[in-house]
Amino acid sequence: MTLKVLGETPLYLETSSEVREYLDTVFAEGYRLNKAHIDLTFQVIWDVVADKIARSAPDNVLSIGIDFSSEYGGLLWYCDGMLSHRVSAEVGHDVANHAWVSLNPNPSALGSQGPL
Repeated sequence: MTLKVLGETPLYLETSSEVREYLDTVFAEGYRLNKAHIDLTFQVIWDVVADKIARSAPDNVLSIGIDFSSEYGGLLWYCDGMLSHRVSAEVGHDVANHAWVSLNPNPSALGSQGPL
């Protein structure tokens, strides 16, 4: 399994150490000082070679938005098609048949100034 970072040029992170190094870089203090917010989008990829050839619509997405100044963020995750059946079979229930969105019952006043 590979974590694909979506962007202008997709980045394929194939080992846990590659994922850790990428996230360490993104969340390093120097990186944050140069950006007010960050939007990250990931996919789980089962076959990197096939993914690099076919540019079909993603069957799963994890989208993360973080506003560094307010120290708040949000998550959106979904999957569909055969991946939702595979995930549901592996975890034993239909978790993959629903979109998941983070929700804070007590949002910050800073976080209400606009979308990430």
